[in-house]
Amino acid sequence: MNTKTQVAIIGSGPSGLLLGQLLHKAGIDNIITQVSEFSLA
Repeated sequence: MNTKTQVAIIGSGPSGLLLGQLLHKAGIDNIITQVSEFSLA
């Protein structure tokens, strides 16, 4: 069985960005999102 790990990181601060870089180097797909306190809606 071949599975692929995908990770969502909530927060684009220093630790979120570092985690994203480390996961990328380990070959793990990831996406980083940031919630803004301002809404365009």
